[in-house]
Amino acid sequence: MTDLERLEEFLAEQIDRFAVGEKVTEGRIAGMAQDLADEGYDLESVKRAFKILRRTTDYFPTPKAVIELIGGSPEGNAETAWLTIVDAAAGGGAEYLSVYVYDRAMAYGIEAFIGIEGARGWPALCDFLELQTTPMIANAAKSFKSAYRKAVIGTAEPKSQYFLGLAEASNVTSSEQNAAWAVQTQKDGNLKPIPTSFLVLNTKSHGRLALHWDPLTMRLPETVLGELVAGDAETLRKYIPAPVPGETLAFPAPEDRAPPEDMARMWSGIRGLIGSGEVNDGQ
Repeated sequence: MTDLERLEEFLAEQIDRFAVGEKVTEGRIAGMAQDLADEGYDLESVKRAFKILRRTTDYFPTPKAVIELIGGSPEGNAETAWLTIVDAAAGGGAEYLSVYVYDRAMAYGIEAFIGIEGARGWPALCDFLELQTTPMIANAAKSFKSAYRKAVIGTAEPKSQYFLGLAEASNVTSSEQNAAWAVQTQKDGNLKPIPTSFLVLNTKSHGRLALHWDPLTMRLPETVLGELVAGDAETLRKYIPAPVPGETLAFPAPEDRAPPEDMARMWSGIRGLIGSGEVNDGQ
């Protein structure tokens, strides 16, 4: 079976998975498969797009809708980014994990979010998605997408793409106590790196990395932070504990990684964040 035939077979299987029944002819399926193949989209990319479309529309999509989700339009990427956040936040204990967000518009959308009683930051967003009603979450989605589009067109910029989870925010506010504990532990000869999980988000994917806090600072070592900011898949692959079957963690492609001037801005934002604990910490 050829790649094109496999793509046609997958599309035909999707017809009955949409709520509103409509006649989708073999010719339409064949044409859609050819359009997607001509654009260079493989079966895995199409599968990811349909996973999102089945949750967001009742109608079998047009090739344009699929292409926009895969290739990206501001509206399509905003929708995809929001669904990625919802999926990531649903993972057990997500509010405790610190987060690095590769999509700058996505980071601004999280940063602009205001939750229950004015709470902000990643933990506040996780709590909101867990506790609020569907209409409230729908309103939050609209606000997020509006903020996302502002960042895409350049009228807004995130302060940082690094967000503190509850665990690391607690380390920040207890820095003196941590320092005293570390000194005593060092004297006892028991000072070892402390395992921690870390969440990374991109427009279309998310995943957890197995990292270690520096026991003297209870923060990520600066070398590891540098690797996170650079976003090189080969470098970060060593931190992926166990791949989820059927999912890939999409780090930025080389051409999408931040230029040097943006890297400097990111570092400034991260250092300000972890130095004060006042930015993006959910407080």
